[in-house]
Amino acid sequence: QLYIFTAIPKKFAFASLYRLYARSLHFFVIVIFVVIGVAVLMSGSLLRHLGKLTQATIEISKGQFDLTLNIKSKDEFASLGKSFENMSKEIKRLLVETQEKARMESELKTAQMVQNTLFPPGKFKTDNLEVEGVHRSASECGGDWWFYFKHATGFYGIIADATGHGAGAALITAAAKSAINLMKVQKDLNLLKLTQALNHALYETAYGEILMTGFIFHFDLNGNLFAINASHEPPVVINNSELDFYY
Repeated sequence: QLYIFTAIPKKFAFASLYRLYARSLHFFVIVIFVVIGVAVLMSGSLLRHLGKLTQATIEISKGQFDLTLNIKSKDEFASLGKSFENMSKEIKRLLVETQEKARMESELKTAQMVQNTLFPPGKFKTDNLEVEGVHRSASECGGDWWFYFKHATGFYGIIADATGHGAGAALITAAAKSAINLMKVQKDLNLLKLTQALNHALYETAYGEILMTGFIFHFDLNGNLFAINASHEPPVVINNSELDFYY
């Protein structure tokens, strides 16, 4: 019935625990300071990158698209900065392209306005002849063209089509109209001379790069119809309910 016990002061019994607690507290304080330091460094870097990106958005809003951010990092900010640079370059390219398209559309509208002056009045009527025509281009301007004029030797008309579309084909129609204007004042005009003059004017304008087909006709004073078809679609003549194709 013997009991063996020992008694030591409390501070000695918990001395190791106190030392462990103090060391843990010191380690925790050191870790906190390290974390704060790292956070400050990282936040500084992030704020610098964000500042560059913010400045880039301001410059883009002012129309300055030649941006070089120089974000030297290996995180998402570098990718974001590169995306900003690519975006600014693409916006600049699109703006230049839009301006070029607007300029071309303006020029095409001007060409369309000029080409509309190349067509005669839509209706013409005499005692034995009536002419009516309509032209509506699928684009701003093109190579479809028709014209007529009255001459001392009778009535002349042409239906023509230049190859292609756009301003190039419209220029060919302008050359044809100029040739017509020069020839219609000739007193000894005939169908062959008119066709030869048109052919010469069109070739000298485009040197064969752009061609024009055409059907040229002449009603003489006796009511006879003469025509030259230059590779154009065959005309259709309806006479007394009969349908004829002339090649």
